[in-house]
Amino acid sequence: MSGIISLKNGVDYNSSSKLFRHLDRLNEWDKKGEVYPVTASIDLTNACNHHCPLCIGVRPDNHSIPFEKLKEIVLQLKEDGAQAIGFAGGGDPSCYPKLAEAIRFVKDQGMDVGIYTNCYLLSDDVISAILDCCTYLRISLDAGSPGIFKLTHGMDEKAFNKVLENIKKIVRLRKELNKKITIGAGYLVGPHTKTGIYDAVKLYKELGMDYIRIRPFFDGTGVEQFNDEDIGIINDQVEKSLELKSADFSITYPEHRMDWMLKGNKDRPYKKCHGISFVAEITANQELYPCCHLSGNKRYLYGSLKENSFKEIWNSQKRKDAVDSIDFRDCPNPCVFNTNNKILWDLKQKVPHENFL
Repeated sequence: MSGIISLKNGVDYNSSSKLFRHLDRLNEWDKKGEVYPVTASIDLTNACNHHCPLCIGVRPDNHSIPFEKLKEIVLQLKEDGAQAIGFAGGGDPSCYPKLAEAIRFVKDQGMDVGIYTNCYLLSDDVISAILDCCTYLRISLDAGSPGIFKLTHGMDEKAFNKVLENIKKIVRLRKELNKKITIGAGYLVGPHTKTGIYDAVKLYKELGMDYIRIRPFFDGTGVEQFNDEDIGIINDQVEKSLELKSADFSITYPEHRMDWMLKGNKDRPYKKCHGISFVAEITANQELYPCCHLSGNKRYLYGSLKENSFKEIWNSQKRKDAVDSIDFRDCPNPCVFNTNNKILWDLKQKVPHENFL
């Protein structure tokens, strides 16, 4: 079976080499086996204003973190050495009433802040906070046309056009105000969206975004494998899309996930998930989990921030037991930490003649 034409081009904002920018944490983890996270992902709310048919963030409630509690959590994370916080979902962060204040509070603590949003309902205050404070804005657009948008987000053409207008406004203001924020959007490839890749790449570039992140549709079991005919269609779309690459517009994809989808390579060359040692996942009901994919699975619940501090939970035996008990059958394959896990697993293995490079 042939593989997909390489999409690698320009800046890779998801590079696994970022792990080596934190050598102090890496060395601490290597020596102690424990380290406080570099990054925390926080679901501000479970509420959402879109109706994505295949959403993996669906929650059976509309929990939101009270703003005063959120500030308390952020300060605890800062005290324990977290350097960045991403607001995601859960639901969509734009449904959190104090999103602008939340973004500014994190930045005021000297931490990096980023946001994933569908960009459907963003007030002027939120847009201003994003432009002033965020390192990145990642838009869950997943479409280059109203038809594909309906399939991926369950929303009509009017909603699609509203999202585009918000993106245009943000890109325009970034230029006018000379802000450095990185703006990009994702596109999910599935059997029903494979013919829309080029339209999405063309649209995202025309909108003035910095990159498109092309990913396979992903659920709790992994990603769907395509047949040879599907791969031919995808390659045709990609080959055409590569004509649009430029120095200021990158086209990237998660290589391990696309490899699984297109070649059926499900091998895990590691026996333990070490990647979760460097991240924290906090849900809208203030629970702490290993990652977004295991979020809500009570088997892997570290603890509740309603009852204990972040430090107490992170240092608890309950968290360590949860990490040790992770069963890969409960995990998507491949997962977002796949590449980091390969690196970290190799670092833990004994190698002969290690001083001869």
